[in-house]
Amino acid sequence: MHKLINIQEINVHDRKGVYMKRIVVYTALIACIFLFMAGGCTASPGSGANVQKSGDPALESSSFLTRLSDLKVINIAANFLKERGLNASFQETFIQYHQGSHVPDEIQPADEKAQDYFGEFLEVRFYYSDDPENDPCKECTVIYIDEVGNVLGYTLIPDR
Repeated sequence: MHKLINIQEINVHDRKGVYMKRIVVYTALIACIFLFMAGGCTASPGSGANVQKSGDPALESSSFLTRLSDLKVINIAANFLKERGLNASFQETFIQYHQGSHVPDEIQPADEKAQDYFGEFLEVRFYYSDDPENDPCKECTVIYIDEVGNVLGYTLIPDR
């Protein structure tokens, strides 16, 4: 009639099936991860996206200078002037990015390498005047900052 089954035999067969299922699942998971990683390594940057160029070198560059905030640039320039005992007060500022250029010859260099500098730099202008109402930009101090944030030199421009 009914055949008695040994419970130990059932547990052994069930355990082997569970282990085999786990091995298959883990192997499939590892294979998927490997394929995702291998596919990500072969993709070329920008291959799937339409990248539009703005034409502005400051926006297309990934240099240190373009990532500086205006406040940080003004702080670097003002600290340089204070260290030299020059007037660091101003009413207006103007910051301009230059790429692949020489600094002007008439600067007061901060060190000897400033005269021959060629590359990226910021031109920071501090405008001030004794009469800001009638002649707001009469005088100007121009500070030049190189591609790593060091000051190259400065120029004083009166009667501007």
